[in-house]
Amino acid sequence: MVPGVALDAPVVSPLPVPPGFSALEPFDAGAHQGLGIRREVADRFGAGLNACYLAATEFFRALHHYPIVFSRLGDGDDYVPVAVFGLRDGENLFVDQAGAWEEGAYRPAYVRAYPFYTLDLPPAAAGAEPRSLVCVDPTGLGPTESPLVTRDGRPTALWQDRLNFLRELDTARRQTRNLTESLTEFGLLELFEAHAHGTGGDIQRLGGLYRVNEGRLNSLAPEALATLMARGLMSRIYGHLISLDNFAGLLDRGARREKQG
Repeated sequence: MVPGVALDAPVVSPLPVPPGFSALEPFDAGAHQGLGIRREVADRFGAGLNACYLAATEFFRALHHYPIVFSRLGDGDDYVPVAVFGLRDGENLFVDQAGAWEEGAYRPAYVRAYPFYTLDLPPAAAGAEPRSLVCVDPTGLGPTESPLVTRDGRPTALWQDRLNFLRELDTARRQTRNLTESLTEFGLLELFEAHAHGTGGDIQRLGGLYRVNEGRLNSLAPEALATLMARGLMSRIYGHLISLDNFAGLLDRGARREKQG
């Protein structure tokens, strides 16, 4: 077991199901032995998502393809960055009719991690390291000659690679939280409605999104800007702002797809 990743912690049932997942349950070496990832399912995961979670470390790769915005979690001041794939519910303009991702389009880590997802757990004690529970969508697993855990309960190299990837995602998620908490701290996020203007003059609107207010950013006191730079966040903020121009590209993609039938 990789340190910081719990496989046997008590869990409140039912588990929250992340967007695009069919179900979620703790990954168990005994219950899931002999099973591997169903590639025909995993390779097409995200085809019905018009957005997904994005880590701050992914901004520079994602901004070449998608608008990066922020979504509010519940009624509090918690936000998460998301990459937008389409302008309508269930619309992903970066996958074809068979559900395969467009060659060259960046596939966010959230998509690549499927069928696995980690849930944050409270620290075991005050001051202890954060913990995560490794969970899985059971519909993404099936019998295979390349299992994650052998039938006698031994983890394979495939499982170790997957655990390492999930651990990297945990680290990236905490770095992302540093970004969103800093944006909230300095009051930089604003609610906005995206207006996508296509080359044919069409306009599509998408609401309920948050972005950095450039006026507030430019008006920050020098010490506040210095704090954001010291935290390594300014480049992520500008990456987010640059990516907003991609909304027009989404509208053009949608128009082309409609013409193709």
